[in-house]
Amino acid sequence: MAAPPVGRYKIGPITEKDTLIEFAITPRNTVKSLQVGDAIQHLAPGSEDSSFLPDIREILPLIQDMPVYDDDVFIIAHAKTGTHWTWEIVNMLMKGSTDYEKMSKARRQLEFHYPDEFQNMPRPRVFNSHLLLHHIPKQAIEKKCKVIMVQRNPKDTVVSLFYHMKASGSFDAETTFSEFLSSWLKL
Repeated sequence: MAAPPVGRYKIGPITEKDTLIEFAITPRNTVKSLQVGDAIQHLAPGSEDSSFLPDIREILPLIQDMPVYDDDVFIIAHAKTGTHWTWEIVNMLMKGSTDYEKMSKARRQLEFHYPDEFQNMPRPRVFNSHLLLHHIPKQAIEKKCKVIMVQRNPKDTVVSLFYHMKASGSFDAETTFSEFLSSWLKL
């Protein structure tokens, strides 16, 4: 198994007011996550004070209050449902070109950054998120921005998620799809 990654962001202290959940992604591997309402943030393996994402307790209200432009587009999807392809296609349509976007999709993922990091992005901006619709900026609904919700057959999603997590070292190499599926269905 790979060494635990070092997170880019620090997570504030977890107190008794917070909900820390631990669930088995396989029979031998667990993930700790910080839960805020219906949103969760996975913590870096081996660390409860570091993450690749800003602290969800801090970022959710900031995202909801983020100023948006009328021409912003928001792609909302569960992980591994086709977010990346949808994002690429929407960018191509917006630019009127079949060239791939040079800026990575992760640079425009709402929950991966503080809203002020998006301020100087060229317009029109195409954002994506694995958060639920009610977590996107309030102005996106008020200004009637385009919102695209991507869905995929759950069977295909879990297969894609299994191989993605296996390749990223999220669980041991011996884990079978059957073990993963059994754990995933209990979430």
